[in-house]
Amino acid sequence: MRNISLDILKLVLSFFVIGLHCSFYKDYDRDVAHMLNNGLFRIGVPLFLIINGYFFYSVRTKDQFAKWLKRLFLLYLFWMVAYIPVWQPKPDALTLFNIFNGYFHLWYIANLLYAAICFWYLKRFNRQVQDAVIVLLFALGLAIQYVGNYILTDDTTFIGNLLDFTPLYRNFLFMCLPLFYLGYMINERKIAFSNLALAGALVLLLAEIWLNMRFAGRESFDILLSLVVFCPVVFVKVRDLDIPSGSRYVSLLSSSIFLTHPLIMYFLQQHLGLSKTPLTLLTIGGSLLLSLLVIPISRKLKFIL
Repeated sequence: MRNISLDILKLVLSFFVIGLHCSFYKDYDRDVAHMLNNGLFRIGVPLFLIINGYFFYSVRTKDQFAKWLKRLFLLYLFWMVAYIPVWQPKPDALTLFNIFNGYFHLWYIANLLYAAICFWYLKRFNRQVQDAVIVLLFALGLAIQYVGNYILTDDTTFIGNLLDFTPLYRNFLFMCLPLFYLGYMINERKIAFSNLALAGALVLLLAEIWLNMRFAGRESFDILLSLVVFCPVVFVKVRDLDIPSGSRYVSLLSSSIFLTHPLIMYFLQQHLGLSKTPLTLLTIGGSLLLSLLVIPISRKLKFIL
């Protein structure tokens, strides 16, 4: 039996990712769009990482780890090939970077794989060392982003441009590994949270979103300090709903939507020229329809979802 509450959470998060990629509501209200796209929708990837780390707890042996890595690598390889008509690889440095870091949303799969490998070896150290390394890595990534968004904002300088390069801080070391580690620790330490903790975490998230909008202008934020509080609390509270189900369909649906939505988005942008909000809604609808084809195929080719 599965805990379908987590599957429903993943489905909602896949819609958040689409909203983020399509800049939902930016064509109607820039402030509301900023609160969503640099705030609420940013919980998607961290929660996906926490969920993966939580279930990685059952991976104990080298054989299990090798099997886990193989499945993730095949998933990454399949979708990188599937997206070749969109990203059109050329013999240049950008293509080489995309191969190792992933095209568009596929950065998540590539960096999840690298983070899991790092964590596998980090586990050999004592707990104090693990905790210290994770805190240091997350702090470094957060600092790079915040320095770039608050202090060195001149994009005409080399440093300003470098700090605006998203993969510099949104990567397997500074973002994926710490959040993956959090998920693993939630499972290992049997962590629970109260409703008061959820309310407090929400206040922290909203406060950081507002402060960033007020003092950093329209800068983009991939990592928020409050996410390391809010996302674990949300995950645990949803997990504790514990709604049993024998079906994997909702889980497959969320994976399919996440993996296929750029195809729909690309098609709509090329042929219809939609503004942000209609693009978001039609991308969600198109991804749901495409999933009706992808999910049956995945029953034969299990590595594609």
